[in-house]
Amino acid sequence: MKEQETDYLLITALHAERDAVLKLFDFKKNQAESFVYYQTETGFDNKIKLALTMLSGMGNIESGVHVANVINTLHPKHIFMVGIAGGFEGRVNLGDVLVGTEIIYYEQSKNRDTENQIRPQVIQSDSVLQSRAQNISLTDWSIGIEEKLSIPLNSKLKPKVHFGPIACGEKVVATKSMVSKLQNLHPKLLGVEMESYGVARAASFHAQRPRFIAIRSVCDFANSEKNDDYHEYAAQAAACYAKALIMADQTILSDKTELSESIFLSIKHMSMEIIPSPVINTDAQVIEILIDQSDLFEDKRMTNPILAIERQSQVIQEIKAVIENAKSFQLGYSGIAHIPFVFMLGYELKLRQKIDFFEHNRINNTWNLFPSNKDFPNLILEGFPLEIENFTEEVILKFSVSYPIVDIDVLEVVSSVPVMISLGLRPPVLDSVQSIEQLENYALFFRKVLDDIHNKFPKIKKIHLFYAGPVPLAFRCGELISSTIHPMIRIYNYTNHDSPKYKWSVCVNTPVNSTDFLVQY
Repeated sequence: MKEQETDYLLITALHAERDAVLKLFDFKKNQAESFVYYQTETGFDNKIKLALTMLSGMGNIESGVHVANVINTLHPKHIFMVGIAGGFEGRVNLGDVLVGTEIIYYEQSKNRDTENQIRPQVIQSDSVLQSRAQNISLTDWSIGIEEKLSIPLNSKLKPKVHFGPIACGEKVVATKSMVSKLQNLHPKLLGVEMESYGVARAASFHAQRPRFIAIRSVCDFANSEKNDDYHEYAAQAAACYAKALIMADQTILSDKTELSESIFLSIKHMSMEIIPSPVINTDAQVIEILIDQSDLFEDKRMTNPILAIERQSQVIQEIKAVIENAKSFQLGYSGIAHIPFVFMLGYELKLRQKIDFFEHNRINNTWNLFPSNKDFPNLILEGFPLEIENFTEEVILKFSVSYPIVDIDVLEVVSSVPVMISLGLRPPVLDSVQSIEQLENYALFFRKVLDDIHNKFPKIKKIHLFYAGPVPLAFRCGELISSTIHPMIRIYNYTNHDSPKYKWSVCVNTPVNSTDFLVQY
């Protein structure tokens, strides 16, 4: 293997951290002029070239010098700092994984008569790696941690993943007073360690500019009670998460990847719960791309719609990159996700390509392709004006296929809108969409209603869309929204135990950074 062809370089500082990584891959040991390193090839058809090295000492000066030498020799595209850290009690638990969104170096300070004033130096982790890390679900990586480790840990307890800043200095922190001082640097600081800043600085200042991220696991709480009980477990947790992040690269194909003549791109979308993958019966090369926002779903609520959408947008770019490299491709979609996210996914992809939609069987938690059947009930349209309305700028559109949409719930958030149009089945019935022809017919009817609104309301600026129907139909409807013909379309998310029940909404055809994009009630 050529030294200059390294996709991922993993940096560790301790033997326990290095050994945890060595257990996960079939490495071969090598000797460079000034450091020892390990290399292997992994992933689909061994396309991912991986290297591992351990620092010869702790601290940021050592890590910076070491990593600069390694970059010059191995030319990595990505660098992961992998290992253990002290976590801040109350914010994280022992064994949890910390993914550093930024590294805050706290050693520089200004001496005053009363105290030293810290002047923190901050380096941001790579945004692409952060986004990819956000899409790794718990079941994808934590099963690699050995449960036989003799530590006071409930074997049923699984580590959580936290994204946030990590402090970095030159000293071992073991006092509550120092922890309190560090916490003042940033309200969301997760923990503290001793090497990531040097690694990050070496990566960011090198001419090759490899992408950097820190992956740490909590081995103690950086107080006087710290010990080595969790060192091995935390080292394994960080290593397993790093492996999962590397293996996720199999869905992000580079220009060196050789694709089959035909690929099947299976999009799995989940923002509420972990779902199984559908069984794909095809001779084509199957590539699954995961859109996972489920960790943001807590207490039956989506806690951060903007972050969820940012992740989704990043995966959309990855999907398009795969398609650009493919000679021939098919698409499949399976998902249990919030309706605004699904509409946005369809709208942003707009692939003009036949999609195999999978229907969720909630009884046995499996996926089935929609069959062919041209016999189905027609949608009914009500409340649409007969004459052109020249002064109306906003309308409500209720699209109810699976459940009824209650006017009182709608009027809680859009009481001032004068026109309410209803489209759907009478009555709505759960699992009523039973065929691909029915799904396509309903989606085209929805598109026709949007076009008719455009024609009947010359001054229309906004459509308030309330949808209660199957996820695949929402995806297909999103594809049919025009970026040039249709007005702003605001899609509302329903949660039964919220007040109001439509707690937030997004405009699918406006920029994410616009003030009109997200509204929370």
